[in-house]
Amino acid sequence: MTAQICVGNLFIWKANTHKIYKGLNPMPKNLKNLMPIADKKVAFVFSGLGAQWKNMGARLLEKEPVFREKLLACDRLFGRYTAQSVMEDITADASDSPMKRIEVAHRCTFAIQTGLIELLRSWGLEPDSAMGHSAGEVPAAYTAGILSLEDAVTVVWQHCLLIEKAKGRGKMLFVALPVDDVQDILKKDQRLSLAAVNSPKSAVLSGGEELSEVKASLDSRGVFCRFLKMDMGFHSPQVEPYLPGFTYALKDIRPKPAKIPAYSSFHGTLSTKADDYDGVYWARHIREPVQFASAVQKMIEHGHNIFIEVSPHSVLSDSIHECFESGTWNVESEKKTDYLIVDTLRRDTDEKENLLKSLSVLHSSGYKFDWKKFSPQDQNKIKSFASNIKHQTSNIKHQTSNIKYQTSNIKHQASNIQFPASSNHLYIRYQIRPYLFRMISTQVFLIWE
Repeated sequence: MTAQICVGNLFIWKANTHKIYKGLNPMPKNLKNLMPIADKKVAFVFSGLGAQWKNMGARLLEKEPVFREKLLACDRLFGRYTAQSVMEDITADASDSPMKRIEVAHRCTFAIQTGLIELLRSWGLEPDSAMGHSAGEVPAAYTAGILSLEDAVTVVWQHCLLIEKAKGRGKMLFVALPVDDVQDILKKDQRLSLAAVNSPKSAVLSGGEELSEVKASLDSRGVFCRFLKMDMGFHSPQVEPYLPGFTYALKDIRPKPAKIPAYSSFHGTLSTKADDYDGVYWARHIREPVQFASAVQKMIEHGHNIFIEVSPHSVLSDSIHECFESGTWNVESEKKTDYLIVDTLRRDTDEKENLLKSLSVLHSSGYKFDWKKFSPQDQNKIKSFASNIKHQTSNIKHQTSNIKYQTSNIKHQASNIQFPASSNHLYIRYQIRPYLFRMISTQVFLIWE
């Protein structure tokens, strides 16, 4: 027997009890994200290191003067410390991309994020708050008005110097496990450190070669994990020898009161004082674990329901989604929290088109744009993409209705299945393939030998 059903209505066949369990997952996020959202509250969320790719931002440099001017401003400020140009690194045509060097990627990522801030604001998209993951907290502080561009560049440059000194000393491993399970791993090996809590279902570990053993063990258990593009252990004891010099180098930065709410991924909550962002803060920030999940949950509690990931590539969206899943938003609850998560850039795609598609999703959710801020060509593209979204949403609703009908039939047919006496001969396999807007179709096969 073959059943084709939505992942949100996945049937689990339990042979030893001859019963069928229906696992209800939240509605696929992109299906829900296409619905109108009331009482919109927009958050800009900034990725840290690891989202870089060769020539990221290069196409936007050619097409968007606002974006280009901000990157030139960053380039001039970084020029006080190094002759290496952000613009040249982004547009480098060498097969050996400079983005492979973490300190280069850090400078370029920051410059691109500040350029995206200016571009989005020029289109009338103003954030109600800002927050960053790890190194992404620097552009978040700049967005909130806490750090001037000059001071933000100074913090990033000191990060780069620390990376240069510490590189080769460690690794960082993303693990798709709840924090409690991660703590069990840490108890078994004191050399490891908790570097970040990304969501209720994922975290990052810092360590040395012992992380390879952890990865092998998790792989054998079928737990998803992967090494980050880092050759050092941020947010761990590995950075401690460099913190006194790092703190001293930032003695002259002058943080200001925030113009919009800023959420700290170090404290995991809303920041209330500008002093939170002095040199001591930034030193503790790169030593202690990133409390990203706590900060996102606090933002959700404060009513934020549109999250825009400002990054060269989307790396935080799944974690934000998992934070919503664990909180008030639940497909079975009477009171649902509607939300939207969109990215800005994606690896190896047309950057301008990806931005306009994200804006079209915002438009479809009911966000009101001042069309005078867009060129006629960009207006037409956004509205065309939005029209396509509306059509696809209608198709999804139709497919959902069909799935419910098929599920009812499957349940009826399953009640008549005679299972073998021994469950040892029952095998369950499933194949997952992409469906419309990341909706999932799952095929379940029951096979007897």
